[in-house]
Amino acid sequence: MLLDGSEFEKIADGVTYFSFTAQLVENNNNPIREKGLQVDWSQNSGDKVKLANSSQTDENSITAVRSV
Repeated sequence: MLLDGSEFEKIADGVTYFSFTAQLVENNNNPIREKGLQVDWSQNSGDKVKLANSSQTDENSITAVRSV
């Protein structure tokens, strides 16, 4: 999983957000390359961070979620 951008802190203003990107790979570290696979997201910061529960991959097995 990658945190998109170089900032590690942001103001909780309802406009600014973090974007996280993940690419699904198989055992040999090759992209799975299947569109529509569900990725379930979780976090351990309680009510401080809100993420979508899940997102779906694109044709390159990449998916993303934004914190709100």
